[in-house]
Amino acid sequence: MTYSVEVINQHDLKQKLPRPQSHLLLVDDLLVVCVENEKRIQGFIYALEYAKTGMPERWRLPLSEGDTTRFAVYSPQNQLLLFSVSNWHTTFDGNSYLLAVDARSGNELWRFPADKKLIDISAPLIVQNKLFVLSGGNAILLSLDSPGTIIWSKPFPFHPHWLYRGLVADETMIYVSVRENRVVEISQSNGEQQREFFVPEGEVWLAAAVTDNDLFAASSTGRLIAFNKITGEQKWAVQVGRGVTTGPMIYAAALYVGTKSAHILSEPATYQIVALNTSDGQPSGFAPFTLGANAHFHAPLIVTPNGVLLCGSNNKNVYALDIHTGQKLWHHYLQSELTCQPVVTTEGHIIIASRKGVINVLRVTHHSVAAPPVLPKKPNSTPADQPTAVTQRKLVEFLRKYFTISELLDFCQFSLEINHETFETNTIENFTRGLVTYYNRHGRLQELEEMVRASRPNIPWS
Repeated sequence: MTYSVEVINQHDLKQKLPRPQSHLLLVDDLLVVCVENEKRIQGFIYALEYAKTGMPERWRLPLSEGDTTRFAVYSPQNQLLLFSVSNWHTTFDGNSYLLAVDARSGNELWRFPADKKLIDISAPLIVQNKLFVLSGGNAILLSLDSPGTIIWSKPFPFHPHWLYRGLVADETMIYVSVRENRVVEISQSNGEQQREFFVPEGEVWLAAAVTDNDLFAASSTGRLIAFNKITGEQKWAVQVGRGVTTGPMIYAAALYVGTKSAHILSEPATYQIVALNTSDGQPSGFAPFTLGANAHFHAPLIVTPNGVLLCGSNNKNVYALDIHTGQKLWHHYLQSELTCQPVVTTEGHIIIASRKGVINVLRVTHHSVAAPPVLPKKPNSTPADQPTAVTQRKLVEFLRKYFTISELLDFCQFSLEINHETFETNTIENFTRGLVTYYNRHGRLQELEEMVRASRPNIPWS
């Protein structure tokens, strides 16, 4: 089975996506993106019509100077977009607030609170058509049918990890990952604290994950722990590395997480995605997918409807893995790192966003490859005799014109996954000639052309 990845739409917001783990939302035919300006002192909210050529803006909402937002949630019953807005980068004494926006028009509908300071607001979480947030030492549940109406507000004497979406819920409870080495359980009905699930070492940096019976937490020391939600008892604990870089994600009966590991502390760390059985913490059969030193996963993991695990990396690639085996199916290179969780449209297209605000819509096609017939070798044949989609000269000229040596080094390491030391890199002429000759010699010139085209989708090929 082979895969081809095609960029079928692209939009450059010319704004930065805020760190960390910035949020993309699909709302019917709109893609909602939170961004910041170049100086990171003002936030913007964009709604793009992702199915139309060039992804034109439906609406754009600028926030007040100093205000930015990283986290959003959509309430389909009320057609509301809800954003946690904070003053991150200027005076730090502006009001934080929840912002409610009409998803279709982009009109601001209400803010909570509007008349008093709200400090360190968390990501919003919808539970049974109500809105839960943490702020100012309180856990608050709001009505979405009656804007601004507080259903309950309870003191919350812990310190959540605000920068990560450290909230998760089941049918009756809300689970909050906090700095004090624990996950705290809160009743949705009255806001009362129920259980505390303690992590023996380290802090719970990233959101926990829950099933009907169990809760799973990842610690800052690289330990995955499973708890029985009913009794609070620990079921199992497994050391998966020196740290974790993505929150745990559950699919079927397996738990997936990005980890940081190294056998010797003085050596550069390596980063990988591992999967464990939820029942006993043993390896699930998913072969760990590893990146080289200093390249790691920090965008949340997602599984597509057809069972493909998508993960973004700071090496400017998004990777697609077989959810059961861990085999890499394909990858796609962008011009800057990925901090957003990819999203998948109803048509099966994948939308990814880079740190620099470039949005790509990908169409992935898989092809069944039959074994080629064995043909007699042509006497005195050379790779040049083999038909190719473009001539070597045309590909060399394109690379020289639209790539720098630095970009080609990254391209070799992260997209082509070959050793650039194979070629002379002292000049762009030698580098491009050696690269194209290498691929032609191995009968893979068509593959190189496709990857080069995908990396420069807006530049005419002919």
